[in-house]
Parts: sequence; structure tokens; C-alpha cells
Amino acid sequence: MGQIAITNLDYNIPGIVLAAGGDGDVFKRSISNDILTVDDVSDAALQAALDGYDHGQFVDDRAWANVRGKRDDLLRDSDWTAVTDTALGEADQTDWEDYRQDLRDIPQTYSADVESVVWPDAPA
Repeated sequence: MGQIAITNLDYNIPGIVLAAGGDGDVFKRSISNDILTVDDVSDAALQAALDGYDHGQFVDDRAWANVRGKRDDLLRDSDWTAVTDTALGEADQTDWEDYRQDLRDIPQTYSADVESVVWPDAPA
């Protein structure tokens, strides 16, 4: 059984446990008095995983997951514009194609800063 001190409960605890070689099972770990206890890993493995933990990267990854989720929802909401039997005129179809491409390009366009994402407006 491994134990380490956790001073920030916003850490990605399952990620740390997995990095330490544990299976991430919530029933095999507990946090009490800022001490993380994991049944299936050693103290050294837990400490090494915590030492290698990059909270900034975790926050950034979580922010990008939220952006991708919103983008996917907006694409799904506009799927009807991509079918061949839609009643859209040619100009409207082009506007929707451009909008959907802008949505797909968001991760590449804003790769340097997730906070700077500007969402395109859907065509009227």
C-alpha cells in the first residue's frame, strides 16, 4: 500500500495513480487528511508519479477537451446542412461549409492558447 501527501485536491488523482502503475480503481484509493492512499502501488511509485505531474498541462488538456466537446456539439447541430437533399441554396450551402470548416480548424487555429478561442457564428 502506497501513501503520499497531496496538497492540491484539484490534481488529476486518477492520472497520478495510473502513472504510478495502479489501475486507477476508485475503490483502491482514498484521500484522508491530504494523504493519498493507494492499495496497489508503492510509496516510491506514487511519489515519482506526483513529481512528474504537470498540473498546468492537466488544466490545459481539460480546457481543450471542453473546446472539442463544444465544437463537436456545434458540428452535430449543423450536420443537417451537409446532406445532399437539403433545401439550402448554393450560397447558403457554401456559408455552412465554411462555418463547419472553421469549427473543424479551431484546434489548429488556436493551438497556442485555448483561452483565445473565438467561436464562429453560424450562418443565418
